Amino acid sequence: MDITIWIVVALIFIALIIVTLATKNKTSKKSKTPRSDYKYQKRPSLLTPNELKFYKALLPVSAAKKLVVCPKVRLEDIIEAPKGPDYNAARGRIKSRHIDFMLCDPNTLQPILALELDDNTHDKPDRKERDQFIDKALGGAGVSILHTRTTAGLAEQISQAMRKK
Repeated sequence: MDITIWIVVALIFIALIIVTLATKNKTSKKSKTPRSDYKYQKRPSLLTPNELKFYKALLPVSAAKKLVVCPKVRLEDIIEAPKGPDYNAARGRIKSRHIDFMLCDPNTLQPILALELDDNTHDKPDRKERDQFIDKALGGAGVSILHTRTTAGLAEQISQAMRKK
């Protein structure tokens, strides 16, 4: 065999050893705890205390309107990204976000009205930008959203938001 072939084979072999060692070093820096051994803890509630108070006020209002309340619904479960070349980017913008509450038809669970309980964090610039994106995404898909800071007049707030649809 030609010496050039031996040199190429040797270089490939050395490259494989280097890649293997580099990969091993990267993984050795990660947690040594097997994924199955993570010590997860149950949260005391799906909702924050403020969200739970709102949920309790929302239940009779939704029952009177013959709607079901679904808390913490992923945006991607309400709307879907458009198919096409930008699908992954569009999906990435909605897949990890959620709406505080969704009022749905009790028979089909069709989304009727999204509800966001806006506390002081919604006054921050980044949160305002997030809210504007969600409002535009939901509105573009034909889903109404109600932002509220209080349970006062909740039935009327919901009625008005549903009429806007």
